[in-house]
Amino acid sequence: MESHAQIVEMMRSTGMRRFLDQLHSEEDRAQFETEVADSLKLAYPEQANGRVLFPFRRLFVVAYT
Repeated sequence: MESHAQIVEMMRSTGMRRFLDQLHSEEDRAQFETEVADSLKLAYPEQANGRVLFPFRRLFVVAYT
C-alpha cells in the first residue's frame, strides 16, 4: 500500500464501519482512526521506499449443488 493512511481509508468503509458508527462525534472518530493508524505503523513498518507491505488475505469459495 502507498501509506498507513491509505490502509485506514480502505478499512474505514469495511471493517471499521461498525466501530465508527458507534462513536458520536467527529473528534472521537478521528481519534479512533489515529489510534488504528498508530497500531498499523507498529505492526506494519514503512519500507525503505515509503510503502507499507500489508497482506490482505481473501478466501474465495465456489460451491456447486
